[in-house]
Amino acid sequence: VIMIEAPLVFLKIFDILGIPCIDFTIHPIRYMDDLLLGFKANSQEIYQKLLKYQVNEFYFSFYAGLLKGTFQRRTSDKDDILPNSALFLGQTPVDRSLLNDKKVVVSVFDYQSELEQLGKDHSVVYFKPHPLVATDDAATEYMKSLDFVKIIAPDARNTYDLFACDQIKTVTALSSGTLYEAKYFGKKVKYFFKQPFHFAEEYDYLHSPQSLSINEIYVSIYRDYFSPHFWADVLAGFFPTVENAFKLPVEQLQNKLRYALNSRWGHKDVQSVFIDEVVLGPKASPQKTFKQKLKKGLRK
Repeated sequence: VIMIEAPLVFLKIFDILGIPCIDFTIHPIRYMDDLLLGFKANSQEIYQKLLKYQVNEFYFSFYAGLLKGTFQRRTSDKDDILPNSALFLGQTPVDRSLLNDKKVVVSVFDYQSELEQLGKDHSVVYFKPHPLVATDDAATEYMKSLDFVKIIAPDARNTYDLFACDQIKTVTALSSGTLYEAKYFGKKVKYFFKQPFHFAEEYDYLHSPQSLSINEIYVSIYRDYFSPHFWADVLAGFFPTVENAFKLPVEQLQNKLRYALNSRWGHKDVQSVFIDEVVLGPKASPQKTFKQKLKKGLRK
């Protein structure tokens, strides 16, 4: 059985019944050339095969560094972000990652003291509401009422642009997966509620692979999931597979899964910082009109 973000109880039921199951999710790192997927399984044999395809964590820092440098070069010297500031990222009011042990959805109102302490520890707390939340959302209205908070409109600045800003020292949220990205931009990260998912790169998977909880920790895989040889390898022994399955040159693939799922989030701005540079040059300027060209010619 192959599922997407299956409840843990499903994996345990399949385990009891002796039915192999693979569960996957979209990885929270979303600024690379395509989406990563996180895989876990209820079979130790399958899980150990998946670990062979675990992406090296260096890629996360490498892409974050490229993006940070590009955004910083394009940002105006008059950037008004204050030094030693914090960024609090809003979320939709109902989300699976916000469900506590009592099956109650938590909100920013449950962490008012933590938020006040965040304000004391920093010069200002910038709040960026979730783009899918109404402007008069209760959490947003509450954040507006706090004198140490400044609101950044959802469409005012790209989140990665803010991550690239050295003045912002800490990035916080209730449980947003975006915090997982922020740490690779060199930010101090704080989950007010909890980190919803965990991944193999957070553990010593190379030296102690057997110590990972196969039902709870995802293996981070980058683009290999497109290749027939990946699935033939992972499923060998459980299904009839082709011994010499085609190995797709996945390094040539960019944004295929992202576009297939129409899951671009803020990535269109990530693309623009690179595409504009390549197509238009580092100091692109609008095309001159015919009159401007004519005047220049007459001056000569």
